[in-house]
Amino acid sequence: MYTEALAEYKIAGTTVTWMDALMGKRKEAIELLRSLEKYNKINYYKLCDIAKIYLFLGEKDHALDWLMKAYETRALDLWALKVDSGWDLLHEEPRYQALLRKMKFPTCDENGL
Repeated sequence: MYTEALAEYKIAGTTVTWMDALMGKRKEAIELLRSLEKYNKINYYKLCDIAKIYLFLGEKDHALDWLMKAYETRALDLWALKVDSGWDLLHEEPRYQALLRKMKFPTCDENGL
């Protein structure tokens, strides 16, 4: 029900930057991504959202690059890495696991726990 969720977010005046990518709206997601990247050259904002857009576009390496930028700038929304299911696509990635270790998050065992 992503379409309905996006409509509700827009009614509430909230922007969900990664939802277009999740819904397969590649063109819209890339346009938003470019504007966020341009803005972030001067002001770090929504770094985790940029990472999530890349992740949902299937570009894990770029997603991890932006997560590292978020870590380096101490982005507040990094707390959700361990609990937000949107990051599940990265659980097997060594760079993601290394980031969780840097942040002192426990890592997953072979059972995903």
